[in-house]
Amino acid sequence: MNHEHDIIRAERRPFNAGRKDLRALSYVAESDGLVMATADGLRAAGEVPSAPSTPAERLSLWYARLPSPALEMLRTLAAQGEHFMDAELAAPLGKEPTGSHWNSGITVLRNMA
Repeated sequence: MNHEHDIIRAERRPFNAGRKDLRALSYVAESDGLVMATADGLRAAGEVPSAPSTPAERLSLWYARLPSPALEMLRTLAAQGEHFMDAELAAPLGKEPTGSHWNSGITVLRNMA
């Protein structure tokens, strides 16, 4: 069995399906609502980089992973350092704050926490 392939495949699927695959491979265990890596899971993961510790490192991590338009939204929010209403955020991006494309960006940002 190619566990690396299984992990990559799991990453492309919704969270719960991926978690189910990781449990089936004994890579994670769950207790009292918490999910933790097992020894097998840590071995399969290999070297794991340390978690980003500064705001700039955290932003860099997200910038490398976010799809459009969430990426542009986060860059604008980080550069301005303040909160916006939808229309105020849309203006510097040259976008309209309506429609499925806009809403998908807002949803991605909301679900980051």
